[in-house]
Amino acid sequence: MILLSDNFDIDLLSIKKKLKYPNNFTFIPIKYNNDDLVIQTPKLYSKYGINNKYEREYIDVSFLNKENDTSIKKFIDILDEIYLKINKKYKTNHFIKDNEKYIRFKLSSNTIIYDQRKKELTNINGNTYGNYIIYLHGIWIKDNIISYEWILLQAKIYTPFYLTDYSFIEDIKDIKDNKQTKLRSNPPPPPPPLPKSFTKKYVNNKPKLQSKNQLKKKNNSYIPPTLDDITKILLKFKKNKKSNI
Repeated sequence: MILLSDNFDIDLLSIKKKLKYPNNFTFIPIKYNNDDLVIQTPKLYSKYGINNKYEREYIDVSFLNKENDTSIKKFIDILDEIYLKINKKYKTNHFIKDNEKYIRFKLSSNTIIYDQRKKELTNINGNTYGNYIIYLHGIWIKDNIISYEWILLQAKIYTPFYLTDYSFIEDIKDIKDNKQTKLRSNPPPPPPPLPKSFTKKYVNNKPKLQSKNQLKKKNNSYIPPTLDDITKILLKFKKNKKSNI
């Protein structure tokens, strides 16, 4: 659960039993309602952005705009309540640095940074405002020195608007001229050749010789008899005449 300034209840904050670690380190988990203490901050100012001065990345965020933003004042009150409850059991300095001017968050390998348009960023630049989701893992003790482990889970940084692609609105005339220029410079390619299956076959248009009967049937026209035909008819006529005598 991510808490805001308006729904925090200090009575739900609990300090768990100590855990011993190597090199004489002791860790004390901090829980809220028996769960992790995760808070979303109001819009806070960062003068320097991400820093790695102490061999680990961190960011200092300040309460510079608290006079104009009442949610920052509420957030400071929550931090004071957390500190006072822990300080009753383990005496330590306040984690708000330099007379209530800023607080430090550590970055981990899982920290994710976005801009206000939900685009992921790789860095937090200086002189920027942002909202932060922070996690109080607990406190470390070594040689009676206590340090708080505030971890930055996610950041939303407010960046100026910018364009990543060519975005000019062109005149209609320029668009038409550009299209015509492209047509002149890039004429259409010739059509591809037809496949072999579509090529024309040779057709023999030479007329065939036809018989007399075929011609007679086709043209239905008279054909004169030959000499043999006449001779056969005369012989037949003579035979018929003799038989009648």
